[in-house]
Amino acid sequence: MALVLYDAQDGPTHPGQAIIDKVDVAAIVAAFSNPASGWASSTAITGTGTALAVITSSGTAVVNGTTYAAVGGTISGIPSPTNDRRDIVTWDPIAGFAYHLGAECTVVNWTPSSGVLGPIKPVIPASAVLYAETYLVGGASVVNTADCMDKSCPVTAGAATPPVTLIDQLIFTR
Repeated sequence: MALVLYDAQDGPTHPGQAIIDKVDVAAIVAAFSNPASGWASSTAITGTGTALAVITSSGTAVVNGTTYAAVGGTISGIPSPTNDRRDIVTWDPIAGFAYHLGAECTVVNWTPSSGVLGPIKPVIPASAVLYAETYLVGGASVVNTADCMDKSCPVTAGAATPPVTLIDQLIFTR
């Protein structure tokens, strides 16, 4: 369980996964807020490798200081993008796990040298916590685990503020 922030030199599966954006920052700010929002426990998201679907695992979500049991499952029916797209998976106390589509860029197999803006993740809905990110290349017919990144920002269940060790649990790969 950790909010993974790749650097381009780390060789992520897709170059677009090496972009730290406002959604990542919003998850970190929520974890440091009082009351905190994030994950007291969770495990990584996985792609099915056979369909446009992801598998979420059960864990303990903390939303505005209140602790909830988050029941995992499969989210299927994810639409295939025409061009590359960065999506997010969130959890909230009413809807549970939900998949949110990002904005596609204008090319397939985007790289920083493509000369166009890369795909953009959607914002985290109110009263939800970020769980994961997926990067789908244009025309994708399956979601593989390598397309998924853990974005579960760790917090302490029942604590009004985050633990001092939170920064140790954020994975900056450089």
